[in-house]
Amino acid sequence: MRLNKYLSGAAILSLISSCTYYIPLDNVNEPSKLVLYCYPGNGENTVVRLSRSLPVGSKNVPEFSAERAEVHFFLNGEEQPLQWTDDSLPGIPAQSFYRPGRLNDKDLVRITAAADEMKAVTSSTVVPAPFLADSIRMEREPSDPGKLLFRIHFTDRQDTDNYYAVRVECRQTNYLNGDYKEWIYAINFDLDKEPLLNTNSGLDDILMREENYYQDLYFWDDSQIRGKSYTLRLRAYYLPDSEDTYDTPEGEVHTIYKYQYRISLYSLSEEFYKYLKSMNDQHNNELGKTELAPIRATYTNVTNGIGLVGGCRFTQTGWLDNLPAE
Repeated sequence: MRLNKYLSGAAILSLISSCTYYIPLDNVNEPSKLVLYCYPGNGENTVVRLSRSLPVGSKNVPEFSAERAEVHFFLNGEEQPLQWTDDSLPGIPAQSFYRPGRLNDKDLVRITAAADEMKAVTSSTVVPAPFLADSIRMEREPSDPGKLLFRIHFTDRQDTDNYYAVRVECRQTNYLNGDYKEWIYAINFDLDKEPLLNTNSGLDDILMREENYYQDLYFWDDSQIRGKSYTLRLRAYYLPDSEDTYDTPEGEVHTIYKYQYRISLYSLSEEFYKYLKSMNDQHNNELGKTELAPIRATYTNVTNGIGLVGGCRFTQTGWLDNLPAE
């Protein structure tokens, strides 16, 4: 199955750009901190985004200008020039720094930044090797034709600690008397028969805790499969394509419903994995939402600041046609 190997970081940014950031209550009155985000590893450019945190109850805070910040980008120990854009460019959000050019496996990226009266921040990460699946298959579940089964077969690299993620999207296309509408949404999977992703325990059942994956991005480490080949099995409800014509008082109606699927594979640095895990723990902390348990702070690897510098490689299939109903 053909994969698009290099896609812009915008696809990654869109997944976590709406995240809520939790900090310990002891720190809410601390001075403003620099917020740094960078996900080296994908696309023609590496984007660096800067902002500032605001203490609770802060008033008359000076406007922050990321462009005036002093930002340094080091690749394998050598400083690289950064460019700035006020306007959005393909794969680059507006008001961002970026370093042109691709990165390679095992490249070490270190970023330092300073602005205004805030403490200077620093962070680093290593670009992981891409998640290359040996095969990807979509089929009807043999024991339950009402389920759609995605089989992703891959071989883990034994010489490194590896972190993976997958997300499957559905494109639903509706035609109503020639009018066309389209929706794209992520699929929520049944994980009962997938031990690599089903982390629920008996205690979770007692506490009525349900493990969900934030924004349907399913991630795991290789602690259970180190150096082995493995087939990930993801199950969802099967939605058949359909076409129908029927009469109404207003006249004849002709409808067509079609479904297509796209699989995205992510290879993550350890820092990116820890960040996603902390976001997921917060998302699933039902007791914390009712103030019956503490909410842990969001993971950060930015010294003196907030945010994430995490390596990520991203590959994606094209849109796969639906399977026939029979």
